[in-house]
Amino acid sequence: MISSVITVTTSPTLLVAATAAATRTIYLQNDATDIYIGGSTVTTTTGLTAPKDTQFVFVLPPQCAVYGLTGTGTHTVRVMQPKGDF
Repeated sequence: MISSVITVTTSPTLLVAATAAATRTIYLQNDATDIYIGGSTVTTTTGLTAPKDTQFVFVLPPQCAVYGLTGTGTHTVRVMQPKGDF
């Protein structure tokens, strides 16, 4: 598994890049204030709310990426994903 800490801003920030053919189980932990997750056009209105101090586990299909943003400021998100060539 690969773990990383990503700083999320008020603009859509890439959390997990798309792969050509792999379906992956992704673990996401929000360490700060609420963030919003979704596709590359995610907004505070359209994104799924990831409340502070919560963990999400989701299956990410091939050719899909996950982005996140905050309502204000910058905050950190922890992401863990499978290691390998996809």
